[in-house]
Amino acid sequence: MTRVFRPALVASLTFGIAAPGLFFAPPASAALPELRIAPLRYDAHLEPGHPKDGVIDASNPTGSTIHVAFQVQGFRQVNDQGELEFYDDERIAAAVTPAVSEFDLGPRQAIRTRFTIDPSKLGQGGAYGAIFLRTTDPNAAAGQINTSARVGTLLILDVGSGGTKSGRLSALAIPPVLYGTHELKARYSYANTGHSAMSLAFAPQLRASAGWSAAQKVTGPFVFPGRTRAQTVTLQLSSALGPIPITVSDSSGGAAPVRRWVFVVTGFWTWALPICLLVLLGLTPAKWWKKFRLRFSTNYHVGKYAHAPSTSRPSLDGLRPRLSLNQPWYSRWIKRFLRQK
Repeated sequence: MTRVFRPALVASLTFGIAAPGLFFAPPASAALPELRIAPLRYDAHLEPGHPKDGVIDASNPTGSTIHVAFQVQGFRQVNDQGELEFYDDERIAAAVTPAVSEFDLGPRQAIRTRFTIDPSKLGQGGAYGAIFLRTTDPNAAAGQINTSARVGTLLILDVGSGGTKSGRLSALAIPPVLYGTHELKARYSYANTGHSAMSLAFAPQLRASAGWSAAQKVTGPFVFPGRTRAQTVTLQLSSALGPIPITVSDSSGGAAPVRRWVFVVTGFWTWALPICLLVLLGLTPAKWWKKFRLRFSTNYHVGKYAHAPSTSRPSLDGLRPRLSLNQPWYSRWIKRFLRQK
């Protein structure tokens, strides 16, 4: 019975799996539209009562026409890994006005569009938003799912002169010993310690140095008030042997510098140090063994005849060559005893 019904069972299962695809075909979807924009970030200091204009360049690299619509939202950091959350912010949406709200962009065409920022609608302090260009395919056929995508420019705005920047450097992590490498990776954390309404989100301007060489300028991670971000900086090492200081200092947020020491063997010393160690390890045991052998030989002969009868003791002349090779601290007492006998 099993052999007879097995082919029928397999055929039934195969048809059951394929039948939904035959009778209920999923709707086709259009290709995802593409759009390239610049800049990806717009930083500006604004004074109340003085609106400021900005531009966004958009290009269509595809061979089809796409429809583009503007969208303005606010953003904030949601954790210490730097992840951003975009949300509807009426204050940002009212302050940022694009010159056109939507347009069509032909195949391989580019356009420069303007927007205006009104600082009087933002208030004093920091304001953080994004201008998104949402794309759709205007020629999507009936029955297709018209997919869309959006790309945007971040707006980092500072309104007025009352904004403050404050931070703290901490957790400088480096390996304790480095051998044979010309690069050092130092990981540090930067905390934005601002908590007031006038505290600004910013990317700190830092200086990092290895040893006593010139400091390297580093732009730290963008940090919102109350958040901490970690970052790794790569420093170049010169030829050195011994401990050197690794220092990271802050020139924008007023954070105290952090310093750690690391023992390095780099450059010339990478091959010179092993040769020196081999020479020392090769010569030192031979020197110690020779010194031990001579001392043992002298002590043995002196002890052998120290308590012997006077008739069997060797003369002082016989012992003098051995005592003169490596004389212990008590050799002068033995000499005096032999002279008296």
